[in-house]
Amino acid sequence: MANYDYEIVNGRKIRVRPKETVSEIDKNGYFRRQPNHFTTPFGDGENDLKAEGNKRYRLVWAKLCHWSNRAAIARELEGLEDQISVNMVEHAPHEKNLGWEYVYNENNIDPVFGDQFLSEAYYRADDDYQGRTTVPALIDTTTGKVVNNDYNWLTTYFEVNFRPWHKKGAPELYPVELREEVDKMNLWLFDNINNAVYRSSFSRSNEGHFDGVNTFFADFAVPPADAKGRIEGEEDGFRASTHYDLALPKIDWDAQWKVSTERAYLSSDPTHPIYLGNNRRFDIDPTWYDLGAESPKKEEKETPPSCGCCCG
Repeated sequence: MANYDYEIVNGRKIRVRPKETVSEIDKNGYFRRQPNHFTTPFGDGENDLKAEGNKRYRLVWAKLCHWSNRAAIARELEGLEDQISVNMVEHAPHEKNLGWEYVYNENNIDPVFGDQFLSEAYYRADDDYQGRTTVPALIDTTTGKVVNNDYNWLTTYFEVNFRPWHKKGAPELYPVELREEVDKMNLWLFDNINNAVYRSSFSRSNEGHFDGVNTFFADFAVPPADAKGRIEGEEDGFRASTHYDLALPKIDWDAQWKVSTERAYLSSDPTHPIYLGNNRRFDIDPTWYDLGAESPKKEEKETPPSCGCCCG
């Protein structure tokens, strides 16, 4: 078994969450997402998970994770509230990042499992699991173990395998005649939209960052930027960034921000409201994207992931 870092919280020995900016960065500074670990499908096969109602399973999700929002929405649309129980998690302040915690419950304790952290169900299922604990996660209430965290397919299982427990008049979210097309679109969305955001945010090199950015905007016919953020043909006085090249003609951004959003103005004003959101942008801190995965130039403040399903 690998050596792990632990913190003692309320008498519990809790494993410190791995950092994706260390464990999921390749030698070129690109973010490479960890694979899902608990991927046994629901089905009729001998080794498949068996769908069951009566709250045999418990869905754990987080508000800030779009993948787990999707699972929570599908559960309610199909009327599975009385068949699959649910709880929510969030990050809470600790000396070290301990991952998802049941912060919405009394004393931060899940009333079904008696756990304080989602990781407890992960390590109950696999004590040598070395990845981040992610949401959504489906836990077997009879064992307290995570049985599936495969966010790409979890909503499909709710639609297909849990169909006997759907409410009357539940919508058809996965029509048979469209399944091949839906599956292809899901894969495309994962690579080009959802995960591209993470690649642009967590990569530790300019090349990795702009690979994610350019992938995200490729379908909008935005000119690709190079590793220095420059777009071919751009005037030297501009600090090019494809974040501002997407044309949204129905939105008056100047009125929205109360100041000009024209490219020249953005380039000359680092205090512009667009720069001052929750995102850590290289426009404000030009050293951040120059950090190496193995030899950072400055200490970083520990912050929760932007989505964590996927998120962790």
